[in-house]
Formats: sequence, structure tokens, C-alpha cells
Amino acid sequence: LVINYIEIENFKSYYGKNILGPFHQSFNAVIGPNGSGKSNVIDSLLFVFGFRAQKIRTKKISVLIHNSDQHQNVNSCSVTIFFRKIREIGPNKFEVITNSDFTIKRTAYKDNSSEYHINDQKVQYKEVASLLRENNVDLDHNRFLILQGEVEQISLLKPKAANENEEGLLEYLEDIIGTIKYKPMLEEVAQEIEKINEIRTEKSNRVQNLQKDKNNLEGPKNEAVNYLKLENELIEAKNKYYQASMYVFALPNLKKLKKNFEDMEKEDVEIREGMKHAKENVKKTEKKISTEEENIRKYTELPEKNEQRIKELEEEKSELDEQLEPANKLLQSKMDQVNKETVKYQEKKNSLQDKLTELQTSANEAKSKMDIAQSELDVYLNNQNYEKNKLEDTRKKLEDFNNQLTEKEKLISELENGTVLGYERELKQANDELNQISLKEKQLAETVNRNRLKFSEAQSSFSSNRNQNRVLSFLMKLKSEGKVPGIFGRLGDLGAIDAKYDIAISTACGALDCVVVDSIDTAQKCVEYLKTNSVGSATFIALDKQEKWREHVNKKGQTLKFILRPENVSRLVDLIKVNDPKYLTAFYYSLRNTLVANDLDQATRIAYGQTRNRVVTLKGEIIEVTGTMSGGGQPLKGRMGSKLTEEFTTEQLKKMEETLQIDQEALKQMITRKQELEPLVHELRQKIDKAKNELTKLKNEVNSLKDQIKEYKKFEANCLKKIKEITPDEAKQKTLEDNLEKFKKEFEKADKLAAKLRDENEELHKTIVEISKKILDGPKEKLKNLETRISEINTEISNLDVESKSSARQLTNSQKKLKNFKEDLETYENDYEKFKQRLENMDENGKELVEQREVVNKEVEDIEIEIKELTKVIKQNETKIQKMEADRIDLKHKMEKSNEDLKTTRAVNELDELNMQRDKLCNDFEELRKKRLDEFMNGFTQIRLKLKEIYRTVTLEGDAELELVDTLDPFTEGIVLSVRPPKKSWKNVSNLSGGEKTLSSLSLVFALHEFRATPIYVMDEIDAALDFKNVSIIAHYIKERTKNAQFIIISLRNNMFELCDRLFGIYKVMNCTSATFIAPEFLELEE
Repeated sequence: LVINYIEIENFKSYYGKNILGPFHQSFNAVIGPNGSGKSNVIDSLLFVFGFRAQKIRTKKISVLIHNSDQHQNVNSCSVTIFFRKIREIGPNKFEVITNSDFTIKRTAYKDNSSEYHINDQKVQYKEVASLLRENNVDLDHNRFLILQGEVEQISLLKPKAANENEEGLLEYLEDIIGTIKYKPMLEEVAQEIEKINEIRTEKSNRVQNLQKDKNNLEGPKNEAVNYLKLENELIEAKNKYYQASMYVFALPNLKKLKKNFEDMEKEDVEIREGMKHAKENVKKTEKKISTEEENIRKYTELPEKNEQRIKELEEEKSELDEQLEPANKLLQSKMDQVNKETVKYQEKKNSLQDKLTELQTSANEAKSKMDIAQSELDVYLNNQNYEKNKLEDTRKKLEDFNNQLTEKEKLISELENGTVLGYERELKQANDELNQISLKEKQLAETVNRNRLKFSEAQSSFSSNRNQNRVLSFLMKLKSEGKVPGIFGRLGDLGAIDAKYDIAISTACGALDCVVVDSIDTAQKCVEYLKTNSVGSATFIALDKQEKWREHVNKKGQTLKFILRPENVSRLVDLIKVNDPKYLTAFYYSLRNTLVANDLDQATRIAYGQTRNRVVTLKGEIIEVTGTMSGGGQPLKGRMGSKLTEEFTTEQLKKMEETLQIDQEALKQMITRKQELEPLVHELRQKIDKAKNELTKLKNEVNSLKDQIKEYKKFEANCLKKIKEITPDEAKQKTLEDNLEKFKKEFEKADKLAAKLRDENEELHKTIVEISKKILDGPKEKLKNLETRISEINTEISNLDVESKSSARQLTNSQKKLKNFKEDLETYENDYEKFKQRLENMDENGKELVEQREVVNKEVEDIEIEIKELTKVIKQNETKIQKMEADRIDLKHKMEKSNEDLKTTRAVNELDELNMQRDKLCNDFEELRKKRLDEFMNGFTQIRLKLKEIYRTVTLEGDAELELVDTLDPFTEGIVLSVRPPKKSWKNVSNLSGGEKTLSSLSLVFALHEFRATPIYVMDEIDAALDFKNVSIIAHYIKERTKNAQFIIISLRNNMFELCDRLFGIYKVMNCTSATFIAPEFLELEE
């Protein structure tokens, strides 16, 4: 991926459209005076790549819009980058991949908003970022971007980030290598392991407690089984007695005997329960006494036993202490021996090292001379071939430019004469149709609204008429059927009055509910129909009888002299609106000359003036002509509407609804067509704008191609001229070859001597190590064993001493517990003896009851036969009961034991399952950790070796190293970058000079490029801190070693920009930046 052009419009110091390009696929340089707008080129790239305003040296996006003295009202700015993909087909030769061109554009507006376009299609920023990442542009680490003053910051990163919001060298490299993805996975697995360990600990404790409870319950279970057997025997005996004596109780003489047996039974239960508890307490107490006696014996013997053991350990320690000093002396003497035996080897090694350094320096100097001589010879011999290659490349480019020019001129002709004109015709037709539809839609919408309102009012009126009372509904039905056509309706429905007078008319006009008819005959017919059908009664007003009041309503009282209106108040009848004036006489009949006053004070003045008047207030208070006044309470209202309503039939409503539906359907079709046309018009406008933009772009490209063709034709003529002038000089060639051979022999001789000294130095080092190991290994091992054993003895003595001190306190506690337990045992034994004595006494009383029973048996000889029969039945039932009871008890015990075993087994199974889950997670964790470590170390090793190689190349004699702070686990402490500048010692990067920091940072950037290349690099004055020599080295490295990436570098150093493939000049005219470009490779030919 490479940048072909950059189109800048009204961005910062650039006014109007400015095209920078075409950019070379490898090395491009941007030069210009300070303040001319060089860095704005990089800012334009950052703007498109989505960086925030602060990164583009502004506080907000709207500041990016051009604003100079001559151009102050610019509303927006935009930057478009034209990308393409290329494929290398040879040295300095490439071809463009078909259909690989695409553009990314960003536009900013004065309201601080912006929008993105890919190939003129509006998109979100995430789509732009995704497209750039797909093409390997490193937006995550910004390796492709080094702004002014930032070149040193890369090498100054901390070994490891202090928290999650920072980034250290470890995180920086791990993210590039790609192992950062394992970090959240490892954390998640570790959390799962921790959760399972907590659950496992809980389950393990539960299993242990269940097993302990099970063991403790084994003894009480056996006692309970024996007790149940005895209790069953007792119940069996009692049941036999009850069954045998059930008939005996029927006799009067046996009642007293039954009572005695019941008392004895209660006492027996009480005694046996007491004996049971007493016996259990005795057993428990005896067990506790036995335990405490064993503890007392153990705590009594423990101090003496520990004291004896401590004495033995101290004796052993004394013997070891005596051996320790001789062992130290022996080790020291052995070390002295090693120094004596190796001193001659060490001296010889140091001497060899000095000689080796001198020889290596000579060899390096000889090699440098040899390389220079070889380069001079190659350059001298290749001048003619180089010029021929230049001529061939120039002609190919001319041919390519001519083909492009022909193709683009053809496209321009097609756009001007075909595409744009066609789109404009379609747009005009669509616009005309849209305007016509919009006008018709507006008119039809007004018609629909009027009809909808009219239909709604008609529905309301029809519904109101249908909801009238039963009598009125019946009468209106007669009218609709044509039986009584002279009915007009309820008086209140035939007129309307302003809502302000609603209460006044509802109160003053009592006849509003009367039915208005045309004549007395009609009224009589209505009365007959009402009587015949038993509907109800109604009051009628016949208009033919009310015509005598016509003169009172024709002129609304304005010219009638006999009607006085004090204070210019209105008659109530004059405020009523009617569809037909003939109804006014009916209203006058009910109201007469009733006046309307605003309040009661005005009504009082008017009513009791020179002439008495009937007056009603807006609140419904009435003063009659007679002088009576009424009011208060809840006023009447709603008996007359505020709007006149017409009467509508069902057919009229249906017709109005159909008309409304037809108009609505037509309006809907117009709206649908308008919705179709609006996007079409918008799309056509976009197509026209896009075609015109494409046309402008093609015309600019055609002009640029014509300029390039003109320049390349000049280059072609210069190449032909220069080829004719170049002729090799055999004498000079012979001299260069002799120099090369001479320097080659010098280098081989110096390198051979240096290699021999290196071998000798290595052998001396091995000898010294073997001597040291042979003499020191034995004494070191012996001394280590002694110190380890002494430490173990000290620990054991400390533990025994603590145990002895605590045993005295525990002995006292056990003696107190033993005394208490013995007292409790004596109490429980006394209780048991008392219960036993009571049981013996009860047995004697039982004998007396048996004697009484024998006496009574003589009285029940008549029922002995029946008793015998019952006895047989009882025995049969007893056998069954005994068997069933035994089975029940066995089943109960088995169930209880099974429940306990089931609980224990379930808990054990759960524990085993948790152990399996934990082991699986631990294995997964270890696999992830190992995978992360292996991948990271693989990438780290490649980057470290490349860094070393590149730093040596750019510094000639220096060295650089990426080191793990913790070699066993690189992720705990991080990574440190250390360098050794030429002829200096190893140093941390923070202690280097500015130029040395720059070289370190660039070496790391180039090493990362070798590991994982990014296609584009943008650098702003990276050579500011470098001297001319290092600038030249960096420029040559970029020129020769980074052919697989495109570099755009801003520089003011001629050693840098003289080696570029494209040179862009930035300058200002009238506070507006302009740009031009030249190709230095062809500038030489022109000169």
C-alpha cells in the first residue's frame, strides 16, 4: 500500500485545492522554510487517519479551516488521500495492482463536526480505521508516525507500565508481537481458578465435617436400636393386657383397677425416660473424663520430653558450629589457592585482550578501506550501464504516461458529453415532476383537511341526534319515515350561542327541551302517536302560532322604540344564531325581552330601574319582572351548543366518507411518488457532483501528466547526451583494481592474526573456569550443608520451647475440666439409682394389682370363652405387628444410614468434580502461559537481533541490547533498552545525548519494521539532533534497506533530502501555502 496523491482543500495554511503528488513508492522528502507549512502536510495525514485535534496541534477541529486575511469566510476544509497497491517486479521497478485504488476523505466544518468518505461514500470512522488496519497501517501503536520532537520518546519508555493507563516497553513490544491477546484470557482463567478454589475449600470442609458427624453418631445409633427393642417388648406386653381386659372393663368392679393401671403406666413411662437420660449423661461424662485424663498425662510428660530433645539438638548444634569455622577457613584458603593458580592465566588473558583490541581495530580499518575501494571500482565501471538503465526507465515511463494521458482524455470526453449531460436531463425531469406533485399535494391536503373536519362535525351531529331521549328519538324517527314531516327538532338544538352565555341561556330559557313543529295539527299528530305507542309525553311549540312575535325579532330590537336596553346590554334572544330565522320566534316565545348582565350588581341596576326588566347574569342568577330573584347552587349549562349543526342522513354521511377516502387515497399516492422522487433527485445531484469532481480530478491529472511528459522528454535527451560522453579509462581502472587487491591482503592478514588471538583467549578463559570449579565445588557444598542443618535445628528448638510453655496452661485447664466432669458424673449416678428404686417399688404395686385381677377373674367366667377367641385373634395380630415393626425399624435405620451416606457421597462427588475442573483450568492456564511466553520470546529474540544488527550498522562500532529484567519471567519486571555508543561503555538510554537517543529510537523503529512491516512511515525532522555524518548514515539506510515501505520525511538537512526519490518543496505566497515537486534522480540529467 502506498500514497499516490494528497488533495488538500482549505486546510490550515492551504487555501483552495492543492494536490501533492505523485509520491514515490519508497523515499519522499518535504522541505521548505520555517513556518511555510511543512508540518501541515503531516497534520493533513493525521486528520484523515482520525487523530484528535490536540495531536494536530489545535484545540478544536474548526481551527483547521483556513483563515487568512484574504480568505476569512471559509466554511469547511477537507483532505483526500489517494491510495493504491503496488507489486515489485524488479529492482526499483513495480506495477500497480488492478482495481486496488481507493480514496479516504475527511471534511471538517465550522461547528466542530466532521465526516468521512471512502470512495466518495459517507462512512463512520470505524470503517476507515478497519480499512487502514486491513492494509497493515499500524494505527494502534503509531509506529508509522514520528512527529517533531517525539523521536526520542520511543527509546525512553519504562521497562513496564506502572498501571493500566500507561504503556511501557514490555506492553509496546508485546502488542506488536501479538501476545497481548493472551493477557485477558490468562486473567479470566486465573479468576475462574480462584473461584473454584474457594468453592473447593468449602466443599472439602463440608466433607470432613460430614464424615466426622457420621463417626460420632455410630454409637448413639446402636443405643437407640437397643432401646427401641426394649420399648417394643414393653408395648407388646401392654397390648396383650389391653386386648384381654377390654371386656373386663365393662364390669363396674374393674373401673378402679383400670384407673390404677393407667397411673402405674404413666409413672412407668416417667421412670424409664429418666433412667434413659441419666444413663446417657453418665456415658458422655465418663467419655469426657477419659479424654481429659489422657490430656493431663500427655501435658505432664511433654515438658520433660521436649527438654530432653532440646538438649540433644543443642549438642548437635555445638558440634556443627565447631565444624563451621574450619569450613569457612577451608573455603577461603581454596579461593586463595584458585587466585594463585590462575594468576598467570589471567595476566596472559589480559595481555592477549589488549593485543586483540589493537588487531581488531586494524582489521576494521583495513576492511573499511577495502569496501571503499570496491565501491569506487563498481561505481566507475557501472556509470555507463547506470545511464543506459536510466534511459530505458525514462522511455518506459514516457510510454506509461502517454497511455495514461490517452485513457484519461477519453474518460474526460465521455464524462463531459455523456454522463454529466444525461444526469442533468434526468435531474431536470425529476425536479419538474416533483414541483408539480408538491403543488398538487398542498392543494389536495387542504381539501382533505376541510372534508375531514366537515365529516367529523357531521358524525358528531348525527351521533348527537341519535343519543337524544326516548321521546325525541321516536319523534325524529317519525320525521325520517315521512309520517310526520313537520317536526323540526328540539328547540335547544335549532340554535347556537357563544360559550360565554351558556349558563345564562340554559338558566333563562326553560323551553329549550321543547319540540318545535310547524303547526298545531302536527303537534296533535305527535301527541296521538306518543299515546298510541305509550312512549311518553312532550311539550310542543307550533311556529304558526308564534308568528305574532316576528316584529320583535326581525330587527333584533335595535329600532323598536318600546324596547329599552339600559347600559347597552344585549337581549339574550339577539345573541342566538340559527340556520333558519323562522326559529327565532320560538326562542322569543320562551325568552321574551330577557337581558344579559355581566354580574349581579349590573343586573340589579337594570332590573329595578325606571322600567322593570327580566335580567339574567352570566353566572345564572335571574331577576324576574315581578322583582323576585333566584340563583345560587349548581348552575345549569350545556343545554345549547356553541355551533350550529346541520342534520345529516346516513346516506349523506356515507357519501361524505367515500369522497374523503378517495381524496385521501389520491393524497397518499402523491406522497408516495414524492418520496420516490426526492431520493432520486438527491441521488442524481450526488452523481452529478461526483462526476464533476471526477472530471476536475481527471483534468488535474491530465495537466500533471502533460507536465511530467515534458520533463521526461528533457531527461531522455540528457541521458542520450551523457551516454555518448561516457568512455571508461583503462589506466584509472587498473589503479583502482590494484588498490583493491592491496587493501584486501591487508585485511586478510589482520583478520587472521586477530582470529588466532581470539582462540587463545577463549582457551585461557576455559582453563580458569575449570580450575576454579575443581578446587571450590567441594568446600562450598560442605559449608552449605552445615549452614542448612544449623538453621533446621534452630527452628526445631524454637518450636519445642513454645510447645513446652503452652503445655503448663493446657494442663491447668484439663485438671479443672476433670474435676467438673467427676462432679457431674456423681450427680447423674445418684439420679439413676433413684429412678431404679422407684421402678422396683412400682413392680411390687403391680403384684398387688395382679392379685386383685385374679379375684375379679372369678366374676368374668361368663365371658372367658369370648376372651379366648379374642386372644387367638390378638396373638395372630401381635405376630404380624411384631414382624411389621421389626421391618419398619430396619427400614428406618437403613433409610437414615442411606441418607447420611448419600449426603457424604454427594459431597465427595462434588469435591472430585471440582478437583477435575480446577486441574483442567490449571492445565489451560499453563498452556496459555507457555504459549504466550514462547510466542513472545520468539518475537523478542528476532527484534533483539535485528536491533543489534541495525544499531551496529548505523553507528559503525556501537552495540545495542534489549534485556529482560527478570530472565525467568519477562512479564513481571519488563524490558530495558541499553546501548553502547562507539568507543563508550554500556549506558541506559536516558543517560545518552540527544543524537544518541535519536539513533537508538530509529534503530528500534527499523528493527520493528523488519519484524512486522507497516507500509507507510511519516517522520517530522527526525534528524534535528544528528550531525551531518549520522544524518547521511540514516538517509542511506532508509534509501537502501527499506525498499518495502514508503517514507515521507520532513527535513532541512541536505544530507537527508538529497538521497530521496521525490522532493516536495513547500512555500508561502500571501499567507497561503503552495507546493511543488521534483525528482532528484532526473535533475542530474537535466544539469
